[in-house]
Amino acid sequence: MNFKKLIASLQRQSQVHVIAVAGKGGVGKSVISANLALACAEQGAQVLLFDANLGLGNLDLLMGVQVKHTISDVLSGECQLAEVLLDAAHGVKILPAAIGDEHIASLSPLELSGLIHAFSELPKVPDVFVVDTPSGIAEHNIHFMTAAQNVLLVVNDELPSLIAALAFIKVLSSHSITNFHIVINQVPTEAMGQQLFYQLVADAASFDNVTLDLAGIILNDPRMHESITAQTPLMMLFPHSYAANGFRNLAGSLFNWKKSASSGSAYFVEQLASI
Repeated sequence: MNFKKLIASLQRQSQVHVIAVAGKGGVGKSVISANLALACAEQGAQVLLFDANLGLGNLDLLMGVQVKHTISDVLSGECQLAEVLLDAAHGVKILPAAIGDEHIASLSPLELSGLIHAFSELPKVPDVFVVDTPSGIAEHNIHFMTAAQNVLLVVNDELPSLIAALAFIKVLSSHSITNFHIVINQVPTEAMGQQLFYQLVADAASFDNVTLDLAGIILNDPRMHESITAQTPLMMLFPHSYAANGFRNLAGSLFNWKKSASSGSAYFVEQLASI
């Protein structure tokens, strides 16, 4: 099958929510990614969680699973994509990071075709594809975010987080991303979370055609630290906590976001090539 026919076949597959989770280092981006994936799966969605933190992948630790192969092994032909995927709770599938290998951000056409083909042959097309992007706005990270249909920007109540969020919005808006879903993480009250969001909206008002929506608020919860220490996501260890309910609300809002026009996981990789 040639490349154009392969893409055409992917576009006939079911639509998928593709979400790139972004933010400054230390704001809880990976924790948000892991628990959001579980919250979506808890609501009946088939979820694929991709650890795109090249060189610093940590979702395997947060989810309490052991990595045997990574996406680099698929590219090298050592194994099939289905062999790389890890099983987590509620049926979530994890695609672990290619540790120390930024090659995935600059694939050749042949490698890209093979990777898209690998995604297209997965036994189940996910309903939700969550991409835990690297911290910062390096070029390869921008590629991940612009390849997704939705950017979920994680912000907390620290000034450096707000400054970084504005930098994300400014840079990504120059790459034609104009709508940002905001999740306020680890704040004492809902009111403080809303206030922080409105402050971000006001600060971003100078950017043309940019819109922000409040996707969710995750309340400060000491059990979050316990779950990280235990290498078990909060959604599993403390499913009835305040923060866990926040993740459920976040997942509920996600299902109203834009879907991709084709098979999300394969389409995401396809989009990487067009950037």
